[in-house]
Amino acid sequence: MNESGQWEPEETHFDRREGEDASDLLPSRISRVLHERASQVHFTAAQRAQILQRLPARSPLLLRRRRGFLPAFSLAAAVLVILSVVTLLVVIPSLHTPAPTASIIFSLDKTFNTPPQLASGGQPVLLDPSGRHIVYGVVNQTGDMYTSDLADPITSNRLAMQFARDVSWSPDGSALVTTIYPPAVSTPLLALVQTGHYMHTLGKEALAAAWLPTSAQIITYITQVDGQATLWEIMPNGKDAHSIGTMSLPTFTQSLRWSPDGRYLAILASAGKVPTRAQLQGPSQAIYIYDTHSGTLIPLVPTGGASIIDAAWSPVGNTFTYVMKTPQGHTTIKVVDITTYKTLFTLLLQRQFLGMSWSPDGRALVYSDGGVLNAHVVYGKSIVFSNVKSSADYPIWRDNQHLLYLSVNNGTRQLAQMAANASH
Repeated sequence: MNESGQWEPEETHFDRREGEDASDLLPSRISRVLHERASQVHFTAAQRAQILQRLPARSPLLLRRRRGFLPAFSLAAAVLVILSVVTLLVVIPSLHTPAPTASIIFSLDKTFNTPPQLASGGQPVLLDPSGRHIVYGVVNQTGDMYTSDLADPITSNRLAMQFARDVSWSPDGSALVTTIYPPAVSTPLLALVQTGHYMHTLGKEALAAAWLPTSAQIITYITQVDGQATLWEIMPNGKDAHSIGTMSLPTFTQSLRWSPDGRYLAILASAGKVPTRAQLQGPSQAIYIYDTHSGTLIPLVPTGGASIIDAAWSPVGNTFTYVMKTPQGHTTIKVVDITTYKTLFTLLLQRQFLGMSWSPDGRALVYSDGGVLNAHVVYGKSIVFSNVKSSADYPIWRDNQHLLYLSVNNGTRQLAQMAANASH
């Protein structure tokens, strides 16, 4: 800068070392030049006074305006904070609220012409594996059981057995096995029922019997003497009876339930080693699990006063379900994993137990609590029963999409079926 305050051009020389890129040195060179030139600038007293005079003075009005803005800004900030907090209170809970679970809706699909014995007080017991033939009992005719083809329930209705204690379908649905207890005999007898026909005995005494689920040609049954139980196999024609195992039982066998793979046998038993006829035909008091692979017998439910009023295996895996009623009248459904003997879940009924059934895929357990259908879903979508205007008793799955039940409305009893509709 010269004496008049004007900048004069000045040559500046940049030395670059060999091997260095000029672009890498540019920032440092610019900084050095600016520093050198700034050090050369000197203001006289007259120049400094001239510059200060050119700066605008602060207006008192402007200062008052700025001070007036402060309360407004504070109020706006407070409102903004309040709105932010309210927004967070509304938005954050919704982020943590789980999305509604999709459901499968079951509603009335059709009704069936119902046989008079079933309509006047019958109770569905079992549906054959094909989902076509039903066996049912009659309340006022103890031991009498009928079979009916759902394709034509009235025409096909037949008295199939008398004095029957329990029944089991063959895997192909071609026949039933049962034990009958006529008044003239001291020990129940093994009997076979071809579907659509009347029973005939197989010439063997048996406390309980069940079809082996893995073969349509093998029936199993149990005999018991002095606390020693023997498990037998026999063909449907009554031939080739042979023992397949023995076990010590402190109680008397009443009925048998095989696991789907045929490994585990659930034995439902009465209290006492020598029960009366009434006890043998009454509710069970104990449950034992017999492992055919290891030959071990495990007490699942020891005798203790409670009554076992129903029991069933899940079609999938080794899950066993039983319904227990205490002397005080409390009814519970318990589901147990037999491989670990741990209870998977327990359902407490509020009214009267009126049947249960596992879906064929093992996904859901449906049961009737005083005529109200309930579904405990193990996995997948929940199940909703829509527009059930009557009491729905004794549910039985036909397949994964259809549920058979007994509709009771103002004394009128009719077989009905629900079907799964589109989920929502």
